[in-house]
Amino acid sequence: MIDGPWRCAVLSVCLWAFLAVPAAGETREVAFEEFQGVVRNPDCGWVAYNYEDSYAARTRLADGKEPFAAASVVYTRHPTVKWVGEDGRYETSAPLRLLEDWMNHGRRVAFRIYANNLNDLPAAMRSAVPLVDRGGAAPGIVYWDRNYVEDHGRLVRFLGERLGGSPRLAYVDIGGVGDTGGEWYFDGAEPYEAAGLTDDRFFALVVTFVEMYRDAFPDTPLFISYEAIAKAGKQRGSVMALLLKHRIGLRDDGLGGWPYPKDIVDPTAWPMVLFANRTPALFEGGGRGGGVYGWKLQGKSPEAVLEWVFEKCPPTYVNLGGAETASQKACDEQAELLEAFGAKLGYRFALTKAVYEDRAVRGEARTLRMRWANRGAALCYNDREMVLALFRPDGTTAWRTFVSPNPPTSAWRGGREVDVTAAWQFLNDLDPGVYTFKVGLRLGDGRVPEAMTRLANVGAAGDSDMVTIGPLTVAMP
Repeated sequence: MIDGPWRCAVLSVCLWAFLAVPAAGETREVAFEEFQGVVRNPDCGWVAYNYEDSYAARTRLADGKEPFAAASVVYTRHPTVKWVGEDGRYETSAPLRLLEDWMNHGRRVAFRIYANNLNDLPAAMRSAVPLVDRGGAAPGIVYWDRNYVEDHGRLVRFLGERLGGSPRLAYVDIGGVGDTGGEWYFDGAEPYEAAGLTDDRFFALVVTFVEMYRDAFPDTPLFISYEAIAKAGKQRGSVMALLLKHRIGLRDDGLGGWPYPKDIVDPTAWPMVLFANRTPALFEGGGRGGGVYGWKLQGKSPEAVLEWVFEKCPPTYVNLGGAETASQKACDEQAELLEAFGAKLGYRFALTKAVYEDRAVRGEARTLRMRWANRGAALCYNDREMVLALFRPDGTTAWRTFVSPNPPTSAWRGGREVDVTAAWQFLNDLDPGVYTFKVGLRLGDGRVPEAMTRLANVGAAGDSDMVTIGPLTVAMP
């Protein structure tokens, strides 16, 4: 806990004007203002669907405005056959062009590959993969067949090499298995079981695909349908352990439909609740009429559905609409709702108070005591390094260090405040003088090492993404 009464930060600044270089150090207690609007960090937020159109087409359809203005991520999904261009190369495929078009315009993207039936496979694969006889329905695919797995792996490796190093790739959804949108769901299990699918074989398939995607996208957040757990039978626990080991988030493609908005949910059928606050949660909206905009069209209250899911399994991402038009209409027509819920979608950090000594000696060890708030509903699932820095009067950096806050940011629970300490040591060769002391949090994305987490503090969304603690004088020993 931080002891003692909190003094007014303005008074501290005023005193400093009279005591330019105090004879002895003073302990300053500073309170900070918070920004009340949406703070967009790159690893959480609203998701817009875009299957077919380019950035330019969406701009025209949005009357020249920035399309999907409320969205943090533009998402697309396509069957395997679409990821192969007419010349037989992945490089010329329409989904890749679409993703790179959005990335080139500064937007973050996500994608899923799927194969529901024979028609979703490239022509060269249609005679190479055994099929599942589903009676009157279209034949299913033996997803555990080596030829199918190897073909899917080639595409995944290519996309990893092409897109995986970019910070504009927000996440990848592990699809490719299941006869409904690559959701790891089988409309009828019996035909697949007759073709040789067992719980053990299903688990081995999950292992293969999880490792395949993690190897291709080592720095990219990954999600997989909760059906990968729900359909695993006796291997359910093993799948859960695997997903936690590889930091795989869980996706629900049916938000707004069953079993919502029931208050009691069977975790064996809906394991999202078992993963709540353990991994990121991605909520979609069930088909082209789904998402925040689609729920209203279906006669449901978007507010009620969102409140329910925020309580049951705090979301990292939520889908705006099941298709391009619905996603755009959500941005245009539901701005107040998106603003209200967007302010707590994912994590949202604000520095509220700090205690520090305003005079230091070169080379001495120090501890900064702070109180931080997570105003979002979810955890930040990756630990952030804290950045402490001293700036000269001309704005240049005189000293900077990276430390691990205690407790780590991954433990800052949604909707709560936490007392935090950060320990460090000043450099021995730091020039004596008066500096501005600032603090921030590094984003922790290995693809952009210098990127900072956006904070919900006034002024934090500017150039530095750091909060000014106050003046600090460095003296000779």
